Formats: sequence, structure tokens, C-alpha cells
Amino acid sequence: MVTHRVHRRGFALVDAIIGGALLALALTGVVTLSQRSLAMLQRGEREAIAAAMLDELLSQVVTEGPNAFGRTRETEGRMAAPWPEWEFAVEIRPGAVGDPYDVLAMVRDDVGGEYRCATRVAPHDEQAPPVERAPTEPLDRAARQELKEANPVADAPSRPNRRGFTLVELIVAIVIGAMVATAITSSLSQLGRAREVARLRMTACRRATDALESIRRDVQSALRSSDLFNTRFRLAPESVRSEVGELDRDQMLLFDESLRPTRPLDYNGEGQEYETQYRIEADADGTALWRRRDPVPDTYEDAGGIAAPVGEGVVSVRFEAYDGSGWRQDWDSDVDGLPWSVRATVTASGVKLGSNPFDDPKSMVTLRTEIPIDRVEPPKSEQPPDAATPDAAAGGAATPADGSSTGDTGGVAAGGAPGSGDGGRGGPGGRGGKGEGNPMQGGGGFRSGGAVPFTPPTGGRGSGGGGGRSGPQ
Repeated sequence: MVTHRVHRRGFALVDAIIGGALLALALTGVVTLSQRSLAMLQRGEREAIAAAMLDELLSQVVTEGPNAFGRTRETEGRMAAPWPEWEFAVEIRPGAVGDPYDVLAMVRDDVGGEYRCATRVAPHDEQAPPVERAPTEPLDRAARQELKEANPVADAPSRPNRRGFTLVELIVAIVIGAMVATAITSSLSQLGRAREVARLRMTACRRATDALESIRRDVQSALRSSDLFNTRFRLAPESVRSEVGELDRDQMLLFDESLRPTRPLDYNGEGQEYETQYRIEADADGTALWRRRDPVPDTYEDAGGIAAPVGEGVVSVRFEAYDGSGWRQDWDSDVDGLPWSVRATVTASGVKLGSNPFDDPKSMVTLRTEIPIDRVEPPKSEQPPDAATPDAAAGGAATPADGSSTGDTGGVAAGGAPGSGDGGRGGPGGRGGKGEGNPMQGGGGFRSGGAVPFTPPTGGRGSGGGGGRSGPQ
């Protein structure tokens, strides 16, 4: 019995060409989808930057007032660094008498994208005299603090197997396959890298936005008082050298109000006024913007309370205060009063926590915002500590060291030293109250998670003895 083998023809050249064309079409589809995804990520980043710039422009209008903005600030031009390629314009139209102004802010990028934001802003009273925010003389905070303590108030489809092919067809198929494989590898590698950078920059945008929102909330709720002892705003410029150059790492301290307690809800010792400090710290997870919040504004301005990160991946922060004519990096409310507005510039990285952010500088994004501080009372003149208790001059001599004195005509007796002491006894009047003898333990330091806690140099913050009450005249 003779069997006949069926002879099959090998790959033809046209088969190889058709296969390469189909593979090229599939590659085109993959590249197109990847490019669209990358374009969406890049557009999201530009929209986040545009939103930050529009917010800054509108905050400038609020700071200067819409009726005076055109005289003090530019209404069109190019944005300041780090966005010199962006153009801006601000259009202000007054309304009827007593109505707010219509304000339109516009920014345009270097590729023609335009972003707008419109709102209404109330004008400033130009007839009212300008509010002088700086005190007539610097506040002696240490003396006031002593006075306060003394008087506590699918897989790809498989192809069928074919029998052999000629050497020429084999060479042609190998060449075409190598060309297609090289193109696929190169295109997908570039697209993957670009997509990863875009993803990291979007993460950096989110981190920088979170940090700026936290700063904005605290600055907007800064305590405002005609007595500068009851408020605080201080900027301390600092910088560090890094692989990418000099980086700003400023510090900001302020007294503000917050309805969110720092400690658990079962702790009832907090009010609404807090001592808040911002600075950049580094730990095992990398750099971050930390906020320290102390529910007891006291003498120890740089310690106490609880510290927590509010901006992961933040590598640089720059704070500036506006004095009505220019921006300053150093500011002290005891000398300068409260500023007109505050500008915060944050640079964040989108790399994974614990990685070195300077290994990939392209993943860093810089955002900036401006926060106006309005409705500020002019500071009252500072009184020396001796003049703060005029009734004490009529009474007997007081001895703050032990809290005891004898009044001749019922004057006020000074309290004991911080942390202990009995109240003084008045003259013919009532008896002095007993001082607080339980000093508070010093709060934790700024760093958390293994850092050495802060220990107050005097062993705690105790309140002094109460002063005696004046007697009848």
C-alpha cells in the first residue's frame, strides 16, 4: 500500500508582507491610545498649574482692592518664575454704586491653551485712611508673657502552524520582524517613560496642592487683634544645598483659629486658638512639609503640641509677606504687625516615598498661591509692664518672688513666680487667691517618630499665684 504525502507550499513573500502590515496597524493603534492617555495626563497637569495661577491673580485683586488694583499691580504681562512662558491678563469692570466689581482673570500657556476664571470682589473704601499695621514700637513679648503668667487671665490570538518556507522568505520575514520589533520596543519604551513622568508630575501636583490648601486655611484664619501680644506671625528664611541647586526651606509661625481639635475628642483642654508652625523635615520616608500645632500659645513658640505631615514629598517651601509695596522673606509681627498678604511657593516630587526625589528632577512640580490677610485692626500703642496694673501703685510694695505683700490702702498684690507660690494678701480688702502649683509637662518636640522630645528649660509651664483683690476704699 502506497501512501501519498500531501505537499504544502511554504510562506510566500506576500504572506510576510501582509503579516507585517497587520502588525504595523496594531502598533499604530497601541501608540495612538498611549499618546491620548499621555496627552490627558499632561493636560491635567497644565490645568492644575493654571488653577494655581488664577487663584494667585484673584488673591492679588482681593489684597489691593479691585478699585486700586490697576494702579498698584500689572493687569497683563507674563507670569513670574517659575512660569515665565505663561501670559496673564486681569479685566476689572465696576458695577453700580455699592455693588462689587466684576473681575475676570485669564492665563495662556505657550501652546495656546487659555484658562479663565470670573468672580466678583467688593471694593476697598478709598475715603478711609489706610490702616497702619506696624506698631509704633516693637512688642516686648517676653515682658508681656511674664506679666500674663503673673496675672493669669486578553492574550494574543495564535496563528496556525504552516510547513516550511524558503530561505529567501525566511530572510525577508526576519528582516521585517526585526524592523517591527525595533519600532515597537522603541515606541513603547518612550511612551512608557513619558507616561511614567506624567504620572509622577500629577502626583507631585496633588501633593503640592494639598500642602498649599493646608497653608491657605491656617493663614486665612490667623488671629487678628489690635493687641499684637494676642497674635503672632513670623517668617524665618532658610535654605539648603541639594543635587539640583539651592532650595528654599522657610519656616512660618502663626497663631490661628481652628475648629478641629489636635488631640482626641475626649481631651477637653483645647480651645479654638492654636500655635501653628510649618517647616520641612526629612525622615525615613523622605522629605515632607510638617505642621506643628500646639493648643496652648505660650512662651515656647518653637515647641510643644503635636506635629504631623501635611504635604508628603515636598522638597521646598518659600514664604513671603507683602508689606503694601513689596515682598519680604523675613517678617515678625512684633515689629512689623500683620502683613497685607502671604505668598507660599511649594515644590513637590511625585516619586515613591522613601526614594530620593532628586534622582528624577523631571518629576518635580512647583505651585504658588497668595493669601490675603484683610480686616485687620491697627495695633494699639504698647504699654510698659509697670503701667499695665495702675492700681498696684496705690497698694503696698509687692514681692513677686514669694507672692506675699501687705497693702496699705487695699492695692493689688502681685502673684507668685511661674509654677508655684501663694497669692498676696491685700490691705483692708480680701485675701489673695492661691497659685496654681501643678506645672504642665513640656510638650513634644517638632519632630515625631523617634526624634528627641523638647524639654522646656524651666521644667514645665506652670501658672503663677493669683494676685490679691483690692479692698474697700
